Amino acid sequence: MNHTIPKQFFPLHGKPIITYSLETMETVSEIDRIIVVYNKDFRSVYEELFDTYIVSKCVLDEGGDSRQDSVWNGFKNR
Repeated sequence: MNHTIPKQFFPLHGKPIITYSLETMETVSEIDRIIVVYNKDFRSVYEELFDTYIVSKCVLDEGGDSRQDSVWNGFKNR
């Protein structure tokens, strides 16, 4: 797709795509925390998104140098 922002931030019906998943998970009572592992270059985008769409269960966790490192960072935050 060759864009400067990740696909999850592309708008769909006026909202970033990722908000549909996060808002849905927010409504599930069995889910008490959503750990979002992010690329450090996009932290402010996630912070703004969380403020705008009020996804209170979300916790940001910075990703690592590789996908494996990023997944590990997310698991450590459990």
